[in-house]
Amino acid sequence: MKNTLLFVMLLTLTLSFTTAAYGHVHGQGELFVSQHKQTWLLQFVLPSADLLGFEHTPKSDSEHQAIQQLAARFADHTQIIAFNEACQLDSIKHSLQTPSQHTEQANAHHDIELEFYFTCPNTFEQVSVLLFKWATSLTHIKAQWLNQQDQGMQKLTAAQPTITWSF
Repeated sequence: MKNTLLFVMLLTLTLSFTTAAYGHVHGQGELFVSQHKQTWLLQFVLPSADLLGFEHTPKSDSEHQAIQQLAARFADHTQIIAFNEACQLDSIKHSLQTPSQHTEQANAHHDIELEFYFTCPNTFEQVSVLLFKWATSLTHIKAQWLNQQDQGMQKLTAAQPTITWSF
């Protein structure tokens, strides 16, 4: 367990630096998939404008409601991704929050990070991204994966939303 936690922490740190290096582009997101034994991490980095329709501090009731609705979508991973049904969702983490009006970044570009942690008793060969169905301004997601048998990169779109690897 200690090695799994260390692996996931190091990978998450590495992925955060990778994301920072590429910058923020509307319509484009990132997905990182990693495996260590039976533990899987799926980490999205997505522009908040593509998920909420805005990036600034919420000013209206409808903008506050959009944040609450997105948080509810995040709580149901089946609206975001599809893969092996035998996997057990362990936790969901996201950076969705209301930017403070008192910070310099209140009106800056914001990304939302979303992480799903799963325990999977069996291997699986694909992950499909379902959020293209409702986040229609996303044109593509740069996906990268690292599992016990394979690693790679692929550009995902609404027409091709699935990563496939072989064990």
